[in-house]
Amino acid sequence: MSDSDESDYPIDEAQIEAILSGLERDGIAWFTLVRPKAEKHLKEVKRRFEKLLESGTLKPYSEYVIFDPDRLPDKSWLGVHAQTRADLLDRGVPEDQLPALPRGIYPKDK
Repeated sequence: MSDSDESDYPIDEAQIEAILSGLERDGIAWFTLVRPKAEKHLKEVKRRFEKLLESGTLKPYSEYVIFDPDRLPDKSWLGVHAQTRADLLDRGVPEDQLPALPRGIYPKDK
């Protein structure tokens, strides 16, 4: 995709604020957007957060996840939690009510 095509995917300020809020509160944020729009949002979040962040997509639903590695250094639980989130979605739990973190995982203080 060329840069000129990115104009088809404007930044959703509410989505950016939700991601930033999740990062501040939990050290992590999950979201689902089409790839070009998600990549644009990831760039914007990383620019605004002004700190090194890690991101990726996790199956089964290819949810985007972005997190602060200083607050959540152990990533071993991410894949299992992505599956848990998918199972909850399949049972009808709305995306905005899914847990950001599994039980027993707590972000380090900032």
